[in-house]
Amino acid sequence: MLADFLEKNDIRIYNESINSDQINVLKTSLKQEIEDKQSQIHQFYTNKLEDITKIDEQTEKIIDQCEQLELKRKELIEKIDDYSKLENHARHVNSNYYQVQHLNQFIDGIKQLNHLQTQIQECRQLCKVGDLNQAKISYKSIEILLNDEYLFPTTSDKIPQQHHSLYETFQRSARQLRSDICQTHHILWNDGVDRTIKNEFKFNLKYLDQLFQCIFYDDKGEKVLMEKNIQSFANYCLQRFIQILVEKNRKLNIQVEPMHVTVQLEDEEDEDDRNDIEQLNLTLNYLKEFFQILNTYLLSRIMNIQTTKDQSIETISLMSIFSTTISNDFIELIREHLLNIIPNDFQYMEIFHSLLQTVNKFEKYLIEIKFFSSKQTTNILSSVVGNIEESIIKSRCRTYLNQSRELLQSNTNLNTSFKTIEIGDNEQIFQETQQEKERYQNQTSSNILSSNISLDELDANMFRFPRTTIVEHVYNYMAFVRKVLQEADHVDNYGAHLCATARNMMELFHVIYGNLREKKAQEFPYLTALHFNTYMYVAHECLLLGEEYYHLKNKTGDGQPITFVDYVAIFRNQAANLLKTQLDTQRDLLTSFIKEIGAFHSIADEGENQDRLKRAINKCTIQLENLSRNWRDVFSPHVYFKVLGYLCDHVSQLLIKETLSLEDIPEQECEIMVNVFTQWSTFLQNILVKDEISPGLNILARLAPNLTRFNELCLVLNSSLQTIVDRWFNGQGPLASQFTAFEVKQLIRALFQTSERRTAALAKIQ
Repeated sequence: MLADFLEKNDIRIYNESINSDQINVLKTSLKQEIEDKQSQIHQFYTNKLEDITKIDEQTEKIIDQCEQLELKRKELIEKIDDYSKLENHARHVNSNYYQVQHLNQFIDGIKQLNHLQTQIQECRQLCKVGDLNQAKISYKSIEILLNDEYLFPTTSDKIPQQHHSLYETFQRSARQLRSDICQTHHILWNDGVDRTIKNEFKFNLKYLDQLFQCIFYDDKGEKVLMEKNIQSFANYCLQRFIQILVEKNRKLNIQVEPMHVTVQLEDEEDEDDRNDIEQLNLTLNYLKEFFQILNTYLLSRIMNIQTTKDQSIETISLMSIFSTTISNDFIELIREHLLNIIPNDFQYMEIFHSLLQTVNKFEKYLIEIKFFSSKQTTNILSSVVGNIEESIIKSRCRTYLNQSRELLQSNTNLNTSFKTIEIGDNEQIFQETQQEKERYQNQTSSNILSSNISLDELDANMFRFPRTTIVEHVYNYMAFVRKVLQEADHVDNYGAHLCATARNMMELFHVIYGNLREKKAQEFPYLTALHFNTYMYVAHECLLLGEEYYHLKNKTGDGQPITFVDYVAIFRNQAANLLKTQLDTQRDLLTSFIKEIGAFHSIADEGENQDRLKRAINKCTIQLENLSRNWRDVFSPHVYFKVLGYLCDHVSQLLIKETLSLEDIPEQECEIMVNVFTQWSTFLQNILVKDEISPGLNILARLAPNLTRFNELCLVLNSSLQTIVDRWFNGQGPLASQFTAFEVKQLIRALFQTSERRTAALAKIQ
């Protein structure tokens, strides 16, 4: 403080002496400052004293308030004590109340259990008497009681106490009631729609009313159950009534009583007096009456369905279920039957037109009762007919196709015996000129245009058919095809359908005839020849029909001429394949006969070998004689000699091949071979050359080239060395035309021993 004072009075040097003035000033200043401080302290004391006074006053007030609060607290404690007494009394009273309430609830529970038992018994009785609606209402009350939380409390897992014996008893009773209610559905339906008697059903209106007054629950499967019952009844009506009415021409008898409706099918008494069109017209009237009864007493009803999700009630018409089940089959049945009875004669056009009017009226009625949807195509039943005139032509075409199928299948069960017929002319197809014979003999050219046969002769031959034997019903079949084409020529309109039918008949023949005949034809040579001729005859007719009815192009749909030429190759190929299969079989059989001989050497050493050679030739001879008997009067001469010459040529080729393979032919063996070969050569002459219908050596030389070769071999085996050389004639003789130089040398080496003459002869064979 002193330092502050000195600094204040500007006394800054301490080592300097202080004068008296300064000391006085200092005293004065100190005194003044002390007085100021005293004044401040007094003022501060005064203020604090005032504050303490105020605090004392406030404290007194607070103490008064505390005393008042204490008084209030004592009053509250007294009130709390009073309230506690009241609460204890109230608790005691409330306890008595809840005991009474629980007792009342328990008594109500006992009453509800008794009511539950009574409800179960009443529901069972209602099921027995058939009051299904009241039974289902009662069962709903039973379900509510079984789900009551007080009567049957749940565990902590919200699962009813299944172990409770009383609960299990009621649950068994409820399940039995559920089964009884389902059974009541069946009973009411089966009693309401009685189908126990054949060709008859009865409606019991009382039972039907009881059934459809109730609500059907979707979650309990009642909706599905009733839908199945209605679907079953729909199929029953279709199969046992509608189809029988339509197909068997029965009469409908309906008896209506106050609570019963009976529908019966009876035999029609005067059925023979009506044709199919009039009968169907009457049947449609019966069907309309049948649907009227169904709609009036059953199908116009509705089912009230309680849905699973929102528990709302929706309605379903019985007619909608009935229609959904059989409407498509019903449409197909009527359309098919209507299509089948379209007349094939224009004299029935008026009554058929009347039938179509009946069909249209019937269809409108079905739309009216909602069996048909109004959104469906109009005239859905009669649209199958279309234009009546065209439909009659189409019906006639279908009749022709059915008759064609029946004709082709008429002799299905016959194996080897057919009714046959001879057709064609007796002249040979090819008449060869002398120049033509020389051409074939010299084999200098293969171009037919270089021959002397005129084109006119070739064209005429193309449209001639040789005399052969064919199956009679195929001849009738082709006559039937001509009849259809002739009818197409005579009709004014829609001849294109008849033209198409003629081609369809050819397609039927192609498909059916081969499947029915070819397998059996391959087993018997006679049938092979017969069906070969038949195929060739049909192919020949196909070749002619298009030209014969060329003028029908004006009546075809596309303006193109009708043709059957595309079937010519098909039938000829079928004929060729059939004959080839038979020839392959016969060739293999003849080959097996020759193979049984084995090698030709040493046939003179043992009698068995010699007999084996003779037996083989005899077997071949017998087999070919059998084929000749079967084929001679069936095939045309040209085909007969061609197939028989082919088989004879094959046997001759085998004999030539076996002979040429021998390295040594002793004299004795040569004599045996000459005898046997001569026997075979004689047979060939008799069966091929000397036959009265034989085409001659020139034709046979072309058909069987190995026959001449075999005859030349027989001459070689029975000739001297010089004769062989002479027949060779420097490669210009008849021997040279049949055998090569190597083959002739091989024969000479096998027949003759080594000598100068043989060596000289071999030298000449060049």
